[in-house]
Amino acid sequence: MRYWIFIFLLSLASFGLSGVLYFAKTNTNDANDIANNTNAFTLLFVGDIMLSRSVGAVMRKENDFAHPFRLVADTLRKADIAFGNLEGPISVRGEKQGSIYSFRADPRVAEGLTLAGFDVLSLANNHSMDWGRDALQDTRTTLEDNDIKPVGAGMDERQANEPVFFCASETTGSPNLSRTS
Repeated sequence: MRYWIFIFLLSLASFGLSGVLYFAKTNTNDANDIANNTNAFTLLFVGDIMLSRSVGAVMRKENDFAHPFRLVADTLRKADIAFGNLEGPISVRGEKQGSIYSFRADPRVAEGLTLAGFDVLSLANNHSMDWGRDALQDTRTTLEDNDIKPVGAGMDERQANEPVFFCASETTGSPNLSRTS
C-alpha cells in the first residue's frame, strides 16, 4: 500500500504540485510529533523547472548556471527527496522539432540542479523532445552523471517507464536514503 501511495504522489508532482509533505511511521495526527520524529522523512515536489529562454539568458549574462537556485537551494536540500519537472532538454545537440516554443538548456545548468539537491526530475512533458532524440539522450546522461534520476522519458519504452526506488533505513533512526533502480 505504501508503494502505491508513493507512486500516486510522484504522479501529482508531474502536474505541478509544490510543497513539502511529511510522512512518519506513526499514527499520530499531531504535526509537531511528525516533525520531531526521527523516522520521518520529507518529500519536496516542485513544478516546472525552466532553464532556457529568459532564465538561460540571465544565467549566461551572470556567467552563473546555478543562479536560479541560489535563493532556494538550502530549502530544497533539506528534503530527503526533491522531485521536479524539467521543462525541456539539457543539450547542445539536436534539431529543433518545429515548435516556436522549443526549449533547450545549456548543459552547465547541471551545476544548479546539483546545488539545489534534486534527486529525481521528470521528463514526462511536452518539451522533452523539443530538440529530438540526441538532446533527450544528452539530458538523461547529464542528469545521471550528476546523480539525478530522470523519469518519464527515455530512448525506448522500457527506459521511459523505468521506475526509481528510494529505500529508507529503519535501523539508523534517520532517513539514510539510498537509490536503487
